[in-house]
Amino acid sequence: MTKKTITPKIRIRGLSKSFGSKHVLRDVNLDVMPGESVVIIGASGTGKSVLLKCIIGLLEPDAGTIEIDGMNIAHAKGKERDILLQKFGMLFQSGALFDSLPVWKNICFKELQEGTLSKSQAKTLAEQSLQAVGLARDVMDVFPDALSGGMKKRVGLARAIASRPEILFFDEPTTGLDPIMCGVIDNLIKQCVKTLGATGVTITHDLTSARFIADKIAMIKNGSIVWEGPVKSLDTVKNKDVQEFVHGHLAFQKAGRVKT
Repeated sequence: MTKKTITPKIRIRGLSKSFGSKHVLRDVNLDVMPGESVVIIGASGTGKSVLLKCIIGLLEPDAGTIEIDGMNIAHAKGKERDILLQKFGMLFQSGALFDSLPVWKNICFKELQEGTLSKSQAKTLAEQSLQAVGLARDVMDVFPDALSGGMKKRVGLARAIASRPEILFFDEPTTGLDPIMCGVIDNLIKQCVKTLGATGVTITHDLTSARFIADKIAMIKNGSIVWEGPVKSLDTVKNKDVQEFVHGHLAFQKAGRVKT
């Protein structure tokens, strides 16, 4: 029997992006399979965020292709881009909540703007989404400035999953959180991806989170993917760049500067 070929949920080939004379991404190639959780690791300034912004359409690449379900969307605009965005959910590093809106309106902002839900329907969806991230309905009418950092992250995650997206993106999800809350967010990310049956893409420099969240890890350095493989191979891989990153992370852990 011929083995059935599975189309990657996300397929990136030859992706490059520069800002003037600064080359940020250089010929990036990466496959993310349906239902897979891929974590892209690397030090600050290596191109992780720019890669993520290219995938979700905030930046247009200079060269290369980005395929979602086999369709090249690297230069998608207008209605084509709008259709694409319906597949995405995003947890931003800062939470990116609207300070002037209560929690429930933040969670259902897109649906309210598009007029696809009534007020009562939006509140029901917000309550369900909050429940999924471990928050009670009594925060629905609270404004973001009254929330702790961990609660803001969870509200941001509730917004990301509200529309039941096919692909979830996480931008440095544990940055700025204490070790206990980091663990809470890691668990919620893993749980939400599994419950939705979604494909997950996370960028982080936090190896503790990466080990917990990932099925596969890809390491980016100087704008290129220098290694990718299953998370269980991270400690045995012979790649020098990966070894230096892992050992450097362990050194920070021993110094008490990275969550354990």
